[in-house]
Amino acid sequence: ILQRSVHRDHPLAALDGPLEDSALAPWPLVRIADQGGDSQAPRDAWTFSTIDAAIDAVMYQVGFGWLPEERIRPHLDQGVLKRLPLSHGARRATPLHLIVKRDLAPIDEQVATLLALFRTP
Repeated sequence: ILQRSVHRDHPLAALDGPLEDSALAPWPLVRIADQGGDSQAPRDAWTFSTIDAAIDAVMYQVGFGWLPEERIRPHLDQGVLKRLPLSHGARRATPLHLIVKRDLAPIDEQVATLLALFRTP
């Protein structure tokens, strides 16, 4: 699950929510490459190739970003990062898909475990 987050000292963190897109527009969206679309145009986004680089950018107050909750949990718990109170869509889920071609290679124990996890609701 992705959380729209910002550093506690960033000007966006001082705004009362819920925030509309117009309040976010002056600040760049920190994106992770191939993360999918967002309501802001690409010219308003800084795209990073790794999750760690995107987290660092938000930590250095470059802008705000959709960041993986499990990776930023310590920063959220310590109050260094804040969730942005949005008028819509404060969280995102990323669907995962796995395609297995059984005729290419036998399914080993690790792949069988992964398949079972994907089937679990």
